[in-house]
Amino acid sequence: MPSWRPMQPRTRARWRRSRRVHGRGDNRPVIFESSIDISAPAPAVWSIMERLEQWPDWAPTFRSVQRVRSPAGVGAAYRVEQPRLPPSIMTVTRWEPGRGFTWASRSAMLGARGEHDIEPMGANACRVHLALRFEGLFAPVAGRLMRRMVAAYVDSEATALKRRAEGPSA
Repeated sequence: MPSWRPMQPRTRARWRRSRRVHGRGDNRPVIFESSIDISAPAPAVWSIMERLEQWPDWAPTFRSVQRVRSPAGVGAAYRVEQPRLPPSIMTVTRWEPGRGFTWASRSAMLGARGEHDIEPMGANACRVHLALRFEGLFAPVAGRLMRRMVAAYVDSEATALKRRAEGPSA
């Protein structure tokens, strides 16, 4: 069962997107979510998503993604560089070919977990659900300080994936 929760997307032109941010106060996770409908088959979208080291080619929110440990799949670790953020090591914790993956980074007081799920919607369409979760003692602080930037990054990643999957080179 995917870890995303169903939500009511807002309709925009040819695509739908929604974003929820919740988890304020105490020690609950802070979650940024975005969903987008893509006019491309789920396997085609997965073939873009699974090539993590190529994300900087199409996603403006990534400067560099380099594998540092293990082959692709659960246990693989990547050094990720993003604008306005320190480099981090993201380790794949869930890998379901054709369906999605999760990667996570953890420090003493703050963890980040990125969830990427594909929901087929017929032969030539799918919905992609993205979520970034901050967990740990500093999650509420990080969520507050980086709220606008992280929300923009999650939406930008969804929009860039749609553009790549529906583009002429897809």
